[in-house]
Amino acid sequence: MTRILNTRIMGLICAVVLAIVSVFSCTSIMAQTTGAGTINGTISDANKAVIPNAVVTVTNTDTGIAHTIKTNSAGIYAAPFLQPGHYKVAAQQPASAKWKRQI
Repeated sequence: MTRILNTRIMGLICAVVLAIVSVFSCTSIMAQTTGAGTINGTISDANKAVIPNAVVTVTNTDTGIAHTIKTNSAGIYAAPFLQPGHYKVAAQQPASAKWKRQI
C-alpha cells in the first residue's frame, strides 16, 4: 500500500514539475519576439499593376542579415519578427528591373 502511495506521489510531483517547466518555456519563447517588428507592403509596377511572385529581400544594414520572401497573388509581402534596426528592401521579378528602398 505504501509503495502504491509513494508511486502516486512521485507521479504527481513529476506532473507539477513538468507543468512549471512548460510555463517557463513558453514565456521564454514569447519573450524572443518582444521588440520585433514587421516590414510589409505591396509591389507594383509603374502602371500600378501588382506583381505576384516577386522576390523581396529585406536586409538589416547594421548586421547584414537578409530575409527573402515572395509576394502573394495580390503583390503583398510581409517580413515579420525583425529586430529593430536599419533595413534595405529590394524587390525583383524574374526578367524585370530591380527596385530598392532604404528604411
